[in-house]
Amino acid sequence: MTQLSLFNQDTELLARIREALTRLEFRSAEELCWRYADFPGVRPLSWELDLLKFEKEHSRRTLGLDEGVHLWERFRSQPFFGTIPPFYAKQVENHYFSRLLAANRSLFDSVRTPKGNSLGEIYLRAGQLKSARRWLEKEIRETGESWRTRLQLGNCSLRLGNQSTARINYIWAFLSG
Repeated sequence: MTQLSLFNQDTELLARIREALTRLEFRSAEELCWRYADFPGVRPLSWELDLLKFEKEHSRRTLGLDEGVHLWERFRSQPFFGTIPPFYAKQVENHYFSRLLAANRSLFDSVRTPKGNSLGEIYLRAGQLKSARRWLEKEIRETGESWRTRLQLGNCSLRLGNQSTARINYIWAFLSG
């Protein structure tokens, strides 16, 4: 009698590797990768190893918000980024921006960073939707209408399940743009 592949040790270990990577626990993920490599006949890792390599090359220091956004854009431009399944890529993005916000929380005195990145948009990328909505609304009050801010506010409202508010913001984004 054969066991379902769902319960194979290598499949379980691969899931643990991906979970550690999405939570940005790189040391743990690296150790799990070494254990995974010891299994005979397993499918090779791809984006998992590329993500570990990128992390080793680029992020050994605390980043400011602008530097963090720039590093994320560099990460997204890597050829291997397209091979990351969307579910995992979104989780990595949420955890990355959540950590970036937590490391820079004392710097929030404006709705935009010194280089012009929207704090509301950073919260949106972190998956912190209620905070994103507050900061985006504050940005509109302080800096005036902007199609980009309205678009992000629409995206935020849609993810919060408020379709009518999202629709209104999308219309305003279209009219402003």
